[in-house]
Amino acid sequence: MKLSIGILTGGKSKRMGANKAFLKYNDEKNFLEHALDEALAVSDDVILSVDEEGKYVNFLKGREKAGLKLVEDERKNFGPLEGIYRILKAAKEDYCFIFAVDMPYVNGEFINNFTSYINLGEKTKTKQKKTNAYILNSNNGIEPLCSLYSKDCLPYMEKLFEKDEHKLRMLFEESLKYEIVEICEFYKEDNVGLNINTPSDYKELFLK
Repeated sequence: MKLSIGILTGGKSKRMGANKAFLKYNDEKNFLEHALDEALAVSDDVILSVDEEGKYVNFLKGREKAGLKLVEDERKNFGPLEGIYRILKAAKEDYCFIFAVDMPYVNGEFINNFTSYINLGEKTKTKQKKTNAYILNSNNGIEPLCSLYSKDCLPYMEKLFEKDEHKLRMLFEESLKYEIVEICEFYKEDNVGLNINTPSDYKELFLK
C-alpha cells in the first residue's frame, strides 16, 4: 500500500500556551522537524495541515523538493476534521496516514508496521465494501488523530460540513466503513498514543 502522510499542526494549543509544533524535541529538532523526518522516511508525499500558512512559510523554505506540501484551513476554528479533510484533498495517494504533531512517539517504524498489518489483513479476507478508515486503538484509547484514512472519507466529511458539524467523532456515526486496529496486534511500544497537551506533560516527558 503506497501512502501519503499528513501531519496535523493547526491546533490552538490553549492548554500548552505555545505552538506545540515548535516545542523542542531534542537538541537538534523541534516536534515538527521530528515528525517531518519520520514521515519523509516512509513517504515522498507529506502534507502539513496548518491553521495559518504565514506561521510556517519559513519552515517550508527549502523543503518543497523533499515531497512536503502545506495546506491551510479554509474553515477556521473547525478543529481536526477540517485539517484531515484538507490533507486528504491534497494527498497524492488514495490512503493517507494522519497523525498530530504533538504525538512525538509516532515514528516511521510504527507507520510501516501499521500499514503492513493492514495489508496482511486485506489479503486474508474478502469484502464487498472498501474500508474507508483504519482507526488505531492504543493503550491510551481510540486515536482518530493517529490513523489511516482513504479519500473515500471526503464525501462523508462534506456531509458534516453541510450540517455545520465539526466534531471528528461524528464522522464515525456516518455510514462509512471503518475498522478499529489494536496496537497490541502489531506493535509493542505502549507510548505511541501519548500526546503533549500541557506544560506539565512536556516537562514530565522531555525535561527530566
